[in-house]
Amino acid sequence: MKHSLRNKLLTFLPLCLIIAAMLIIYFTHLRHQITFQNIKEHYEIWKALANEHPVLSALMFIGALALSICFVLPNTLLLGILAGFLFPLPLAILYISLGETLGSYLFYEAVGLALIPPLHKNRKSWFWKLEKKVQANQVSYLLFFRCTHCIPFFLLNSAAACFEIKRWTFLWTSYIGILPPAYIIAQGGAGLDTFFATNDHFSLGAIFNGKVKFALFFLGILALFPILWKIFRKKK
Repeated sequence: MKHSLRNKLLTFLPLCLIIAAMLIIYFTHLRHQITFQNIKEHYEIWKALANEHPVLSALMFIGALALSICFVLPNTLLLGILAGFLFPLPLAILYISLGETLGSYLFYEAVGLALIPPLHKNRKSWFWKLEKKVQANQVSYLLFFRCTHCIPFFLLNSAAACFEIKRWTFLWTSYIGILPPAYIIAQGGAGLDTFFATNDHFSLGAIFNGKVKFALFFLGILALFPILWKIFRKKK
């Protein structure tokens, strides 16, 4: 009995640690650290570090972005923009995708470890039936939501874990799906020098404007093409 209880507690431990970290961050000044003003005040130091220690700075950035995704920090998008400023293309794009994929995977594992057992007690439940439908088109769904950012990453990561999406499928679709938005984010970050020099107002809306959102949505629709083709074939 004690052994069973200990195992149950261990399965919830990673998710509990993530939630505890999130609460600490959100109820302290730490949640205000990722701001454009903070980047503006320290960009010269970070730029010098990236130039002098490219490997170390890349690892630090990937780790910071992974933790920010895992802990669901606000304004995480600013870290991606910072990558475009600190690192040359295409390295910035690869670093953004790697950091977001790693953070998503950590969250995915923690949620899956804690929630899969209780969700799958009854194999005839509605959730089990829904899971089978999702798994039949898991690649298309994951690529669509990654590319379009239609839903927050933590919700997508949680859903992928609960629906038991295979680890390898989750990893490669996350990395590939993040690449198009990462390209846009990195390109926006590459122009930060202009904002710093002119003190112009910085807005994320200037980067993710209507045309960009439409382009990402169109790419997402392409990912759904296999599902749409199946529906079309059935109607014929």
